Parts: sequence; C-alpha cells; structure tokens
Amino acid sequence: MVKRDVKFTMYEKVKVDAVFAGSDIDILNFQVTDLKTPLGMQKEALIRCPDVISYSFELDFSL
Repeated sequence: MVKRDVKFTMYEKVKVDAVFAGSDIDILNFQVTDLKTPLGMQKEALIRCPDVISYSFELDFSL
C-alpha cells in the first residue's frame, strides 16, 4: 500500500484522500502524505484508526 493513493471515510460523513506512507505495528495509526481534507491540504499527517470507518485503494495487476 505504500505510495498508493488511498481514500478514507471518517465519522460525520467526512471523506479525505491521501498517499499512504505506513502504519504502526498495532495498526492504530496511519501515516499519510498529501492529505486532502474539506479544510485544505496537509503535507504530512497521522490518522487515528478509531476515527476511520473505511479506507480503499486501487490494486494494480499489471506486470
């Protein structure tokens, strides 16, 4: 998932887009870059997993 575009659906119907950078070992937080929110863009951010309802990213099957 690293360096892939990811879409997060958060509580209160908030949807944000980012580039996935990693997660901690317990998967309690996601590190992202270029986070696009309704309030603007953040170069880097940490998203808490309990605040996320779902997330998705495109799979690339080309070889």
